Amino acid sequence: MWILIWRGWGILVIPIVAVGFAVAMAITIALQSSGLPEHWQDAIGVAVGSVGAGLSIWYIAKAISGKVVRRLVDPNTGKDVLFRRSAGSLFFIPTRYWAFIVVVPGLALSALLAVGPVKAPVKEAPSSMQSDMAQSQ
Repeated sequence: MWILIWRGWGILVIPIVAVGFAVAMAITIALQSSGLPEHWQDAIGVAVGSVGAGLSIWYIAKAISGKVVRRLVDPNTGKDVLFRRSAGSLFFIPTRYWAFIVVVPGLALSALLAVGPVKAPVKEAPSSMQSDMAQSQ
């Protein structure tokens, strides 16, 4: 059972990240005929998809929360008090911070993919086992 907890426009993070994954897959598929090694294709796709999703989340949250909804004057001080709209939150994390939560792991994964597959060293069997195996054949 999954429970989503959001406030305001925080729910927009989920479809934006889904579109970012779709973009990453499309870029990876488009790069298949480029001649790059497969791990580089994956790294480029993940990097572009995660940075694109993060930038989208950041600018949408900034656009939503930048508007002044109400301006009041404090009667005690005479200063203006501005009430701004909130971009909401997802799982109690403000929407604008989800941009970093998407980009940082995406770039880390991209860096790991760019390194390529790690090959484990092959251990040879001890010479006594090799002679026993040769005699049994």
